[in-house]
This record gives sequence, structure tokens and C-alpha cells, in this order.
Amino acid sequence: NSPKLSGISNYLFNTTPLSNEESEFLANLAFKTYNKTKAAVLYINNESGLGFRNNFSKTFEKLGGEIVYEEAIPLGKSGFREIILKLQKANPDIIFLATYYRESALIIKQSKELQYSPPLWLTYSAIETPEFLKLVSGAADGIIYSYSGFNKTTNNSKEFINIYKRLFGKEPDIWSGQFYEAVILLNNVIKALPDTDNIGNDIINILSTNKFDGLSGEIEFDENHSVKGRFLIKTIKNNTFVFQES
Repeated sequence: NSPKLSGISNYLFNTTPLSNEESEFLANLAFKTYNKTKAAVLYINNESGLGFRNNFSKTFEKLGGEIVYEEAIPLGKSGFREIILKLQKANPDIIFLATYYRESALIIKQSKELQYSPPLWLTYSAIETPEFLKLVSGAADGIIYSYSGFNKTTNNSKEFINIYKRLFGKEPDIWSGQFYEAVILLNNVIKALPDTDNIGNDIINILSTNKFDGLSGEIEFDENHSVKGRFLIKTIKNNTFVFQES
């Protein structure tokens, strides 16, 4: 109830890019990098999926592309034959999956079983789980997805991975890396706090005006307190998640 917290959004910083930024990045990637002009969008039927769908479609159409088919996917749906047949009829040159890893895997796997292969599957980092690879059974090689996690080749990442493996006996996933960076940021802020009574504004000032050493390089926030420039591009090769070479 403190008046200092009346504008709570001023105190929120995110180390993971927001979905609207990620979907806009993907729309630009589809249109400008991969030269795709006819997109189909399958999205999970909740606020998350709708947000991805709205921002992707709006950006893609603004660039000059066309959305030729859209479908909301109920969470937990398992059979996609009817939707796949509609996709074939719409004939998109790219399909954007704003769905969770389970639904995405089943859509791709069943498409292959029905001998339907669109020019390009596009999605986001929600697929990067071992469960996705098991469900898709090798059918997702070549899919392109945005990745907002950490680059495992940097010195900071290598050190983090070694510590994580020693503690937990396995490699960290994207979410572990993001949580780790959030804790590192908190530690940096605590160390830099001046001895004043205006802690809230001091924290905002420290985070807004400084760059921090993260797992993949510098962490810096924009005017909306959203982390800048965190998107990489990954694909699946030989049923393994890898960074896109070009």
C-alpha cells in the first residue's frame, strides 16, 4: 500500500523479451529474411496464443504479406487431420505455430504422416524441450524458431553450464539461464544501491542506466524496461536443437 508503489509498472523489468516483440521479430524474419509472403497462423486458444497471433499477423501484413489461414487450437487437442487438410488447401509458403510444444509437435508429425510438407515451419522457443523431440519423432528437422535464451559458447555460459551440471547432473535449459540472469541482475543492483531511503527509484535508476554482463553478452533495458536485442535463430538438425548457421 506504499504510495511509492502506486505506479507498479514502473518497477517491473523483464529479462525475457515480451511476446509482442518476439512475434514481430518472427514476422520480419519470415518476410524479409525468408522472403515468405503467404502465412498461415495456428495459435493456442488463450491470451498467450492470441497475443502472438495478433502481433505476428499485424506486422506480417504491414510488411506486405498475406495471412491466408488462421486457426485457434484448443489446449490439449490431439487430432489435427482436418486442420492439416485446410492448410493444404490454403497453400501458405510459411506456417507460424504460436502453440505450445505438445501441440506443435503433433501438428508437425501428423502433417508428415499425411504427406504434407509446407515450405517452412516457424515458431518460437517454447518448443525447445526434450519432450518436443520425443513427440515429433524426427519430423521437425528444418523448422526455424526464435530463441531468447543464452548462447552456450560464451565464457560466462560455459562457467554457468559447468556449475549447473555439477549441482544437478544435467545441462541447463533456456529457462534456467533466464532465471540465473535475473538473479545476477538482482545481485548487481544490491551491490550498487546507495545508502538512501528512496530504494525504489534507486533500483529503477540502476537498471535503466547501466549495462550488465549476462550469459550471452550485455544486458540492457529499453525505455519500457524490456531487455534489448535478445533474439537468436535456431533450427532442428538430426532431431537436435542447433543454432542457425546463416
